[in-house]
Amino acid sequence: MVIIRNQGKQVNGYPVLGTIDSIEKILEKNSVSEVMVTRDHIPKEKIDRLSSICSSHQILLRRFQTRLEEIPAY
Repeated sequence: MVIIRNQGKQVNGYPVLGTIDSIEKILEKNSVSEVMVTRDHIPKEKIDRLSSICSSHQILLRRFQTRLEEIPAY
């Protein structure tokens, strides 16, 4: 799930169906096997709510992270 401007697009090959706030409607309309959170700064209350919803639907919840690694010059 990412911010609304990415809805309808793909992030690393995964379709963006909506936001955390729209998760329950998304699960009603789509067959979902896992939910991926792509933002770092999400309030704990929202993550807890999302975790509870995913758990009740037996859906895997993951956080997608990207990190930059400096490559030393030779």
